[in-house]
Amino acid sequence: MLPFLAIDAECAAVAYHEASHCCAAHRLQIPFRFVEIIRTDNGGYRGVMRSIAHRTTPRHAVLDLAGACGEARWSGEPILELFRTTAKTDLRMARDACDALGPRHRVDIYSALVQAQKLVEANWSSIERLAIALIERDRLEYDEVLRVLQPPIPVGWRSPRWPRQQASFR
Repeated sequence: MLPFLAIDAECAAVAYHEASHCCAAHRLQIPFRFVEIIRTDNGGYRGVMRSIAHRTTPRHAVLDLAGACGEARWSGEPILELFRTTAKTDLRMARDACDALGPRHRVDIYSALVQAQKLVEANWSSIERLAIALIERDRLEYDEVLRVLQPPIPVGWRSPRWPRQQASFR
């Protein structure tokens, strides 16, 4: 859940959408430069994640679909409705990534969507942390995203005390 931040639902939806893309990129080992939320001229928001690699692999299809999966999980809106509205471009890019391998090696877009949904569910706490950081800062560089995605240290955890080697003086 979001802490008590003065934000509107559209900003939060974009943050969760982009955070899901970032988390997927990290888990799929697809590097990117930065992610940001931009306020549009009409008072809305849009998100941008600048990828380094060209998006033509099955992993990129999963990455493209993960944003809508995260937004759907946060908002409760059906994912198919998001593909008709806010995530149209993501769906088109995922289809292009699936089709880029040619008909013989084509990846089914449905299986990429299932993988994206599983990835989002398995990493939801990381996505929430990342969405909050993105709302607070508007823009995160790749190294900042990695710091946010590091698992938190459990309460009460202490560094193990390794036994010291006894020096032998002969």
